[in-house]
Amino acid sequence: MNPFGIFSSVRSGLHLVLFALLLISGPVLGQDPIRVPFAELRAGQFNVGLAGVTNITIIKPRDAYLNGYTADDGVRYAAGTAAADAYLRDNPAPVVLGPNGFHLLDRHHRTTASYLLSVQYDGSSPNGSFPSYTYVTQVADFSALSMDDFWKAMEKGDAQGSYVWLNNRGVPSSPSNLPFIPGLTDDALRNFSADIAYDYDAYTTLDPVYYFQEFFWADYLRDKVFLSGAGWENVGGNPNAAFVSSDYKAVATEAARLCRLPEASHLPGFIAVPEPSEVALMAFVGVFFVVRGAWMRFKPGRA
Repeated sequence: MNPFGIFSSVRSGLHLVLFALLLISGPVLGQDPIRVPFAELRAGQFNVGLAGVTNITIIKPRDAYLNGYTADDGVRYAAGTAAADAYLRDNPAPVVLGPNGFHLLDRHHRTTASYLLSVQYDGSSPNGSFPSYTYVTQVADFSALSMDDFWKAMEKGDAQGSYVWLNNRGVPSSPSNLPFIPGLTDDALRNFSADIAYDYDAYTTLDPVYYFQEFFWADYLRDKVFLSGAGWENVGGNPNAAFVSSDYKAVATEAARLCRLPEASHLPGFIAVPEPSEVALMAFVGVFFVVRGAWMRFKPGRA
């Protein structure tokens, strides 16, 4: 592990415990998952990283639909609609109930993957249709609030951040414009920021604990790096960014460097780069213990 990311990792672990308690609060209270059509489920953000959805997140629900699924209760479902339904029921998404219905709190990528499968397998497949709904678990009830107070509560969120992300590909927007699940669009920088966290150690990932963490970094990088030839200009990228290249590795390496600069220290998961004096001190201490160990082993008079 990067020694300079230890603090962030500890904090991530604590947040994970808190988030787990939040997510299991419904089942602990005996709440059954609630079935909600995609068209009636309001998103808490405007965009997703579509490449991550279609290349990674979609795999499990698609496999359940195409190959069958063994539910958590041990029941085996043959490939088709029932198998997909069982998978969705075993993997409900957390929501907040507002004055105008359910608002998704997390798992936008998984929900989007399921929605895309419902479009792809709309009934013409031999296995039948993929469900046009998902299952959710209510973790908070704000339905008694006025719409103004509701949005204030959603923007305030909790210790893990706001319940809504109101930048649409980096452009601030009104919470009243938040789309239903079918209206979510692609943001290439959101997916890119997630990738460099895993592949280039650009920052410590706190997902799914810190809401919208990747969007913080996407907006930070949006005007700084641009991958030409990848269509980014149509999905949130800025062709006039400070660093432009058609080489993904070069763009990712530069982005990771930028993520470790002091100007990014306010962002969730920031990994500080030590000052040269700190590096020199650590090197000195390391050399000291190596020399001391060698001396203790081979000093004159040792039997």
